[in-house]
Amino acid sequence: MMKHRRILNISLFIITAVIISLIVPSYGTFNYNFKLGQEWEGDNITAVFDFPIYKTTEQYDKDIQKITANYVPIYNIDTTISNNVLNQIYTKYELADKPNQKGTLIYDAFSKILAIGIIDTTNNFGKNNIIKLISDGQIRSITTHNLYTQSKAVEEITTLLTNDSLLTEIDAYQINDMAIPNIFYNNQINKINKDTEINKASKTKGFIPSGTTLLNKGEIIDINAISTLNSYKNEFQKRELNGSGLSAYIGYLLYALIIMILSYVTLGNFRIKVMGELKNVLFILILYLASIIVLASFTENYGDYIYIIPFIIAPLYISAFYNTKMAIHQYIYILLICSLLTPKPIEFIAINFFGGVVAVLIIKSRYRRQSIVWAVCGAFVTYGITYLAISLLSQDMSNFNYYNILWFFANAMFAMVLYQLLFVIEKTFGFVTKITLYDLCDTNRPLLKLLATTAPGTFQHSIQVANLCEKAAKDINANHFLARAGALYHDIGKMENSAMFIENNVLTSQPHKDLTPKESAAIIKNHVSDGVVLAKKHGLPNVLVEFIESHHSDSLIYYFYRKELDNSEIDIVDILDFQYPGPKPVSKEATICMICDSVEAASRSLEQYNDETIQKLIDDIISNQIKDGLMNDSMLEISEIKIIKKSLTNSLVNIYHSRIAYPKR
Repeated sequence: MMKHRRILNISLFIITAVIISLIVPSYGTFNYNFKLGQEWEGDNITAVFDFPIYKTTEQYDKDIQKITANYVPIYNIDTTISNNVLNQIYTKYELADKPNQKGTLIYDAFSKILAIGIIDTTNNFGKNNIIKLISDGQIRSITTHNLYTQSKAVEEITTLLTNDSLLTEIDAYQINDMAIPNIFYNNQINKINKDTEINKASKTKGFIPSGTTLLNKGEIIDINAISTLNSYKNEFQKRELNGSGLSAYIGYLLYALIIMILSYVTLGNFRIKVMGELKNVLFILILYLASIIVLASFTENYGDYIYIIPFIIAPLYISAFYNTKMAIHQYIYILLICSLLTPKPIEFIAINFFGGVVAVLIIKSRYRRQSIVWAVCGAFVTYGITYLAISLLSQDMSNFNYYNILWFFANAMFAMVLYQLLFVIEKTFGFVTKITLYDLCDTNRPLLKLLATTAPGTFQHSIQVANLCEKAAKDINANHFLARAGALYHDIGKMENSAMFIENNVLTSQPHKDLTPKESAAIIKNHVSDGVVLAKKHGLPNVLVEFIESHHSDSLIYYFYRKELDNSEIDIVDILDFQYPGPKPVSKEATICMICDSVEAASRSLEQYNDETIQKLIDDIISNQIKDGLMNDSMLEISEIKIIKKSLTNSLVNIYHSRIAYPKR
């Protein structure tokens, strides 16, 4: 199972590196951000390859408009229409059988007009009313003034027939009906020709050879510089799409792989438990991808405003759910990944790293919900100081951009807003923040007040265990909030049968007198399962349920087991009837709770309280727990167990210190 989990985790880290490498070349190859009218603060930009200067969209559109305006359209003359009209007149006046003057004059009038041509006016004519006319397989240019429109054709025919007094033979309706266009716009040929002309339009207006300086430091960026730099940027992107950026992509991939491997190894060394749950791995990798995607979007469209992005939210989130050391380590890797997309990577890393570290250290020492205000204030001040220091080190304060101070402030405000999502993430991933743990440690919470009322002895025991756990966890740099909260709730299951536990029974010291050892062991064991039910009923986080389930590990309820063995009437004793179900504690904090629970309970039975007796008691309990395999799954190290022993010894000596006898009055 662990092997499969490890393979899955490694695969996820590799996939993340590949995704990052795909994002970075798309946005990060051209790491220059420029704006018209600004003074260029970066180093000189020199072309590393030959490239054309591209026209702006406006310039290209103007060229297309000019081509369209100057285009000479092509028309066809349709002789079929002319023949049909003349055939109608020929038939009507029986010119084939008995030629007559009237029919011949009408025929000649229409023949004359149709021979010149009646043009369809549905489409616009070309510039200067020039068109190209295809007739008899030949093409010739002609002005539309030399052609008839339908209205002019009707007018001309009417005039001719009126002059010859023939209008009575054909009315105006018939003239309109027969004087129809016979010259039409050729849609197919015109589309092909026009598209050909447009495709010939050049998108470039010049050429820059490799090695040419495109922009000098301190130079004001004018419209020509904008055009040149945009062309340079477009060529970069073209080369990537055409595959010439393969070497750069491989470089980015290797860079991302190195960082993600370091991240994986670091998480494995410092927080083994993190790698054991898929939700933890996914959460960390989502932070990587979210950071790079947001920066990529800003770099592409708002390159001057990258300091608005609150990268400090990543270590603040990690610190809230895990610890400060892990937060700082992962933040370094996130910044190293993101720096690929910035024009000034060293400045970017320095400003964000120092701001993030200050924010994390401030919030570490404050446990209230409003502590984020102090954290972002600290980050804002650190941003400003770091940026000023970098500007002074450059010995050129002209590069100091006062607008960045405004962006730093916006950054801090965004971080404060995004921090409120902490509680959404907490519910989504099933995490528990230090703030939530701090609130859970409030003894005025309903469940703890119920414990204090129903099982007062258990409540006092839990308070003492919580104090011991918190001190021991602090001494080994474990999560002392979690240790204290877990200890406060570890015995809530005793409320179901509080009188059966000696610490709650003030009337008799033998509540199990009338029960068999097996029955007594069952009651004692049940406080674990009862506690789990109560915890889920009251909505306690799963991480606290672990304390309830594992605070006895799978240890033996030895008192009643020994009593059962001594019973001469019993031949066979099933050890499982006298053994807690477990599981064994895994986290350092849950293991500390198991140790402190046993030590605190046993310490009450000591006859003498001094350094030697207390230390011997602690050594014996921990040695037996190790010998019985109760810590086999624990993340505690031998060196940490030694520190815990010392911590418990000091705490118990202070609790059970001797007092002087006050004289009676």
